[in-house]
Amino acid sequence: WPYKFIAHLLERAVTRGVNLQTNTPVLNVSEARDADGYWTIETPRGSIKTKCVVFATNGYTSGIAPEYHGKIIPARGICSRIVVPNPPKKPLRASYVIRFNSWKYDYLIPRPDGSIIVGGARSTYFHDLDSWYNNTDDSKLIESASRYFNNYMQRNFHGWEDTGAYTDRVWTGSKSPRKKICVTYVVLTSLKVMGYTADSLPHVGPIPNKPGQLIIAGFNGHGMPQIFLSAKGIADMISLGIEFEDTGLPRLFKTTQQRLDSKENNILGALYTARKIRPSL
Repeated sequence: WPYKFIAHLLERAVTRGVNLQTNTPVLNVSEARDADGYWTIETPRGSIKTKCVVFATNGYTSGIAPEYHGKIIPARGICSRIVVPNPPKKPLRASYVIRFNSWKYDYLIPRPDGSIIVGGARSTYFHDLDSWYNNTDDSKLIESASRYFNNYMQRNFHGWEDTGAYTDRVWTGSKSPRKKICVTYVVLTSLKVMGYTADSLPHVGPIPNKPGQLIIAGFNGHGMPQIFLSAKGIADMISLGIEFEDTGLPRLFKTTQQRLDSKENNILGALYTARKIRPSL
């Protein structure tokens, strides 16, 4: 349960003196530093000056870092919880990914209470670009996908026909957004809608032409295996003053001007491919 893990880490950090501010949306980050080398962060509760800003804003990044417009795109996904009244003789023991083709796949995460978290259903809404691409409205379901999870286990797994597995709930989005502000530097975070990148790689490291601004965002819905060491790399760049190349992070993760200037868009490319695929027996 990553959220609980992070909450406990935050609790320990606060007990050691970190100033954590919640429910504080960032309205604007100044385009340039002032004469003393400080960036200005504007919020409804006032302005903050800092020499170092970390953008951990994922799908919302372009709202306050315009150079990432079209490079980190907010994308809505859909997820469900399936309850199993009569578990099969061989219940799921591990997480699964069911991949149907290069762009269509689902993931399953068994829970200790016997329920299963199932996400995906892209085939039902992928062609409806407005419902998910560059869309941050998580107050509504993607209606075309809401029935996809009915009888999901019975359809896809042998031995589950008589389990009575049913969809308990369906939702869009993931965790609640939070804005974390630290006393030594500012970290802007938001975790509600996924952040897909145009080249399918996260953006990590110093933002080009903005000394003191760093980014760790755009994890394409697969952040947990990558974020922890990426965050350590960001922390080392700040606290130790080392370069990105000395952190041990993959060089392809580095945010660069070349990546920001690129016209590539793998997301729309995958959509074009999906539209060309014809059903077959």
